[in-house]
Amino acid sequence: MGEYEVLLDDSTRFYENGKAAGVDVELQVFDEMQHVFQFMAGNAPEADDAIAKIAAFMRPHLGLS
Repeated sequence: MGEYEVLLDDSTRFYENGKAAGVDVELQVFDEMQHVFQFMAGNAPEADDAIAKIAAFMRPHLGLS
């Protein structure tokens, strides 16, 4: 999630509601990044880092690690 994400407040509430319900959730906010900054993967280290963190979180949830 980018710091300048237009949906940051909604996403934060979604995260907090999931956490309160006992769901395994993570929310990471990347400084100075905008909406859908991950599309810059391969051109921005923040995007590469975000994609790697998403994959690391998803792998065990999908039974891939």
